[in-house]
Amino acid sequence: MQSNKFILIIGNPGLGKTSLGRALVAYFVQKQGYQFIYTRDVKSANRVYRPDKEQIFFFDDFWGSCLKETDYCFDDERRLAEFIKKIHNSNNKLLVLTSRDYVLKQGLINNLELEDIFNINQYTLELKKYSLKLRLDIQCVIYTNQL
Repeated sequence: MQSNKFILIIGNPGLGKTSLGRALVAYFVQKQGYQFIYTRDVKSANRVYRPDKEQIFFFDDFWGSCLKETDYCFDDERRLAEFIKKIHNSNNKLLVLTSRDYVLKQGLINNLELEDIFNINQYTLELKKYSLKLRLDIQCVIYTNQL
């Protein structure tokens, strides 16, 4: 994550994307001193972006639970690509994004720039069995780090 400055976590609903994203954010806030910014909107993220501060941005379900053509226009996709590049080129910023896999596939249709960005150093962690105990352990880590 620190070399590309961003990570995209994708999967089916209920898999634990948000929990994993929160755990990553908690680590960088608690252990590295990053300022935490939670948003789904690139305009809002740009408003609080501070070049001199270590910041970690969390875009949870950034295209929503189901992408609708009227909710997200080409200009928004361009802004997202520009923001990811800005994060990637910074020395003190990180970005965590989560999305449902089918929403991401739909959103990347006709958007080669974002598809190229998301395919950089792509790694896949496939969980065949994601136990309730593992989910509870992740939640405990998150809540412990928030105190």
